[in-house]
Amino acid sequence: MTRAVASMFLLSMLLVSGLVSDVHSSAQSVSNTVSLNHITAGFSIDSVARVDNAASLGVNTAIIYGKPFTPSDPVGAEMQAKGMHEIDAGISSELFYYECHRTHTVAPPPAGMTNSYCATDVKPSVNSESVVLADVAAKLKADAANPLVDGYWVLDDWAYLCDAGGAKTILQDIRKEIRQYTPSYPAICGFGVAIVQPNVNAWDPRIAQNFSNAGCDMVGIYSYVSTYPTPSDGSQFDFTMQTMLAAAFKSLRQLGWDRSKRSPLGIGQAFAGPYGTGYKPGITISQMTTQARSFCKAGAVSIGWYGWDDPGFGSQALLPTTSTTVQQGIIRSIAACRSVWSSSKKSG
Repeated sequence: MTRAVASMFLLSMLLVSGLVSDVHSSAQSVSNTVSLNHITAGFSIDSVARVDNAASLGVNTAIIYGKPFTPSDPVGAEMQAKGMHEIDAGISSELFYYECHRTHTVAPPPAGMTNSYCATDVKPSVNSESVVLADVAAKLKADAANPLVDGYWVLDDWAYLCDAGGAKTILQDIRKEIRQYTPSYPAICGFGVAIVQPNVNAWDPRIAQNFSNAGCDMVGIYSYVSTYPTPSDGSQFDFTMQTMLAAAFKSLRQLGWDRSKRSPLGIGQAFAGPYGTGYKPGITISQMTTQARSFCKAGAVSIGWYGWDDPGFGSQALLPTTSTTVQQGIIRSIAACRSVWSSSKKSG
């Protein structure tokens, strides 16, 4: 995870009829997907020890980059023993390689701007939509035979904003392939929303431009504090994300998103301390439960966290596997969201 709305005017009854038909088809396909309501998820739960740790905290779904585990390997076998499923995030990795290539070819940064997103073309062989779709098809064929997989994390945002919206079409094509090989598995598109100071709106509407109803069955909102040069307790930040969530949801609605049909999955921060050459502020049990409760009150039907493994984590980082604070934060956050979901069900 790294990481001008066009108004549609219909000029004839024929176009209206065609749009209504398309919307009905899209809504129908959403209703036929595997339900990911009320899952509790974690990113990069990629070892037997991490599976055991996550399961002990109440996490039942692992979001896995690269190649997902199967019941025939030790990690997959442990997932199966713990009743854990996987969301395959390998498609988002493939799109990262494609985006990186685009920043070195058809969508370079403006003159004078450094390509800080992708300094080198990491995987130049991923150089076209056809290559991406062929790689995705091979992945989907394998996932169709894997009983642990029941969904896809297809987009880790499209962080290179000079190429905003550049993945919209390919995401729609990827979702068509998903319908071909694993027709009931939902495609989750991720969008990053920073945790900032109260009442500050740092949201950039370009982040949302890859969204379309034809490309995304669900929206994943992941939200963390940025990296800073010195440590802090994070008390200056608004873990309710109130201003930022409102701005992000507004952008998505302008692109046709309907929360009642494509409910969000909230991904909160479950790490702090040394990260790369800096520090991630926080984190406390209160900050984690505040964030989770805010996600679920804002309509998130499932909750998750980043993360269990990341090359940027320092040896002293606070993680679900090393910190009792983070562990209790996850446990209490799950309880907070379940309370919100129970109340919503009763009031509904």
